[in-house]
Amino acid sequence: MEGLLVYFSGTGNSKFIAECIKKEFSKRGHNITLYSIESKAPINWYNYEFFIFGSPKYYEYSPLFFINWIKKNVPTLNHGANCILFCTGSAAIATSFKSLEKILKKKHLSVVTTKTFQMPNNYLIGLFNPTDKDKYSIYSKWNFEKIGLMVQDFLDNIYNIEKINPLIGFMCEKVSYYFCKSAKHKSKNFSVNSNCTKCTQCIRNCPTNNIELIDDKIIFKNNCVLCTRCINFCPKNAIIYKNRKVNQYNYNLKQLNLR
Repeated sequence: MEGLLVYFSGTGNSKFIAECIKKEFSKRGHNITLYSIESKAPINWYNYEFFIFGSPKYYEYSPLFFINWIKKNVPTLNHGANCILFCTGSAAIATSFKSLEKILKKKHLSVVTTKTFQMPNNYLIGLFNPTDKDKYSIYSKWNFEKIGLMVQDFLDNIYNIEKINPLIGFMCEKVSYYFCKSAKHKSKNFSVNSNCTKCTQCIRNCPTNNIELIDDKIIFKNNCVLCTRCINFCPKNAIIYKNRKVNQYNYNLKQLNLR
C-alpha cells in the first residue's frame, strides 16, 4: 500500500517519529511518503490509500495551526481512507484529537488509530527543564516498540484510539486554543543579545517567516507559533526570551535538515 504522512516538526521530535513510522511500514512492504506542511509542493491525494497526520501537541491537543492546515488543504476524498493521528510531547498524557477527527470525517477520512509519543522536552522558555540522556534512551526504546505495535495493528485493521476523559479533553482543547491564539503575539518577548552575528539562520529557518532583518536589526513579527526553532538552532544561542537566555534543545534537531 501507499501512504502519505503529513507532519509539522518544530525541532525534530515529530519528524523523528515520522521517520520511524516510515521504517516500520517499509519493513512490512508498504511505502510511506513524508510531507512537511512547510513544503510548497503539490500533493496528489488520490495517489495514496491511507494517511497519517502528526505534530507536536500543545497542552495535550493538536495545535491550531496544524488543524487549520488540514482543514484548508486536505480535500474531500470520494474513495475515503483510513487515518492515523499522532502527537509528540514531553508529558506522558494522551492527546485529544477531537477537532481533527471531526474535520477528517467530513472529508471522508476515518481515524482508526491515535497515538501520543513521549519525547524529550524541547520547550525550554518557561519553567521546564531539559530531558537528560538516560530518559531520552528510555523514550526511544518505548517509542520504537509503540510504533511497531501501532503499525501492525493498523495493518491488521485493529481499531486503536487512545482514551481520554471527555472533560479533560474539553479543557485541553480550550487551553490549547488560547495558547495558540496568543502565541502570535508572544513573539514580542523574543529578542537577541550582543552575541548575535546577524547570520540570518533564524530568519531562513522560521516556519512562519516571522523573523526579519531590518536596518541591521533582528525583528520578530506577530506570526509566531512558539515552536522555538529559532532559539534552538541559533549557533550563538543569542536569541533570548523575556530578556533571559534559554537552554537549547539538542536531541533531534538534525532530523530537520534545514537550510
